[in-house]
Amino acid sequence: SEEDDIACCSAKLIRRDYVRPDFLFEMNRPSAVTSALAFELFDRYGRFRGEFYNHRVRKGTGVWGKELDEGDILLFETIIVQSEYRRTGVGTLVIKLLMEAAQEKSRKLIAFARPGHLGPLVGSVKEKAQAVTESTINSQYFWQSLGFRRVGNSAWFAFSFRPDHPSKSLPAVDDHQSPMINWEDDIPEDMDEVLKVLVNLESTETQCLESIKNAFPIRPGIIRWPSLTATDRMGNTILHYAAMSHRAASVKHLLSMWPFLAQFRNSDGYTPLEALKSSLETSRAKREEEGETIINLDVFSGFPQAAISCLGLLTGIPVIDLDTLPGDLLLNSLKFKYGCTCGKCVGGFLSPRTRLAVVTQIHRLCDIWREDIETNNGQEFVDDPEVFQFLKSETVAELETSKEVQLGYLNVCMLICRCAVEGRQPRDSNILRMYFTMPRETSAVTWAFLKAGGIVSDVARMLFYKCLREDELAGDGTHARIFQGRISRQPACRNDHEYLFVCKMLGYPIFGDLDLNKIDLDYEAHYED
Repeated sequence: SEEDDIACCSAKLIRRDYVRPDFLFEMNRPSAVTSALAFELFDRYGRFRGEFYNHRVRKGTGVWGKELDEGDILLFETIIVQSEYRRTGVGTLVIKLLMEAAQEKSRKLIAFARPGHLGPLVGSVKEKAQAVTESTINSQYFWQSLGFRRVGNSAWFAFSFRPDHPSKSLPAVDDHQSPMINWEDDIPEDMDEVLKVLVNLESTETQCLESIKNAFPIRPGIIRWPSLTATDRMGNTILHYAAMSHRAASVKHLLSMWPFLAQFRNSDGYTPLEALKSSLETSRAKREEEGETIINLDVFSGFPQAAISCLGLLTGIPVIDLDTLPGDLLLNSLKFKYGCTCGKCVGGFLSPRTRLAVVTQIHRLCDIWREDIETNNGQEFVDDPEVFQFLKSETVAELETSKEVQLGYLNVCMLICRCAVEGRQPRDSNILRMYFTMPRETSAVTWAFLKAGGIVSDVARMLFYKCLREDELAGDGTHARIFQGRISRQPACRNDHEYLFVCKMLGYPIFGDLDLNKIDLDYEAHYED
């Protein structure tokens, strides 16, 4: 009975490979804890975020790396032991029994927990904060005693079931200790007033800049105000606030007067530039509405111009308003706008590896289909259901019976391929421009497809859909198995694997409910309580 319970523990065994194509969507559904784990430690395909093993501060002790990309996840959400049974080994026994049971069900496993406080809080704000801090520290000691070690400098702890894992040789006393929130020191009054203006969405750029100038006026002989380097409880300086609030004029002023502020790190280990990038990446992935987390990934259409301007100022790279004339400045601005990290994305969003996937997909399909059309009247071609699912019914009827229409479909594929190879965006306008320069015989069959009601977006969406289905993370991995060598020679980018985003940016309707529901997963089948 509940009166006889001395301990209870809530945990989930997550089959990562089953939910990987929609990892963030699926992890957002079961609970707030699964959602927090996914967004704080992993990317949209369940890969461990690189900053936790590459970043000089965020990596912590550096014992965790790419091994966290793979395997099932055992997530401990809560453990509660009645007060009279604490420090008797009951909690340890419960955790060990659950880990043994999970091991029997999984060939490759990693366990996670986030130490924290459970239960009601009483007293003043500082008293409550102190209670949470003490409870969290005690919880950390408990998980460390079981062999869990902190993941980077995050709030999460992980346990490897591999006896040779580096975490096994790290004593608990040497584990990374994240700085505790300072609840004692208040922010100086002049700084506090400025921060309130910066974060107020109704404040104008002029008001923000004036508040900084009034709080920290430039006077002869005074080059630095004592409170200028004050931080909030999370270690954020005035420049952190200005950057994350996208106040470009304020960022420019602060950097021109006190450039040393750009080197300050907050409690997460972020400089103002890194904090801005992190906040933008979070906004690209999700937003909060009335306490509910909404996934943004496939509706992302670029970062706001004010954020782009702040990125340019903090990196020292000139950018311009994207409504002005194109040029090198435009390219820099587009890279910032669409989150390109390789510097090679066409238009700032179409990455080299995505272009490679499209090109190789087209060559493979056209080689197979062209031979089939010539030798078998296109029977294999017309039997491919993915060819037809984006076409109008009248186009399908023509495609099933007309060799010219079939060859015209293939020609549109090759025009898309040519765009990708030449580093151009495969939009309707670019492809149709190429169409008018084609030889007469080739353009005639292409015209047959267009005359039958076919449009470029029908073909492009089919190609991107096939790329998605064969992607190493979102699909079955066919592309990576065949072309791994060529893939590795292309620079990696944040925009890799983002086929829905690319479709949207090219002006093509994303695949829609008809297609995505075919790979919709029942999350209950992949989470075991």
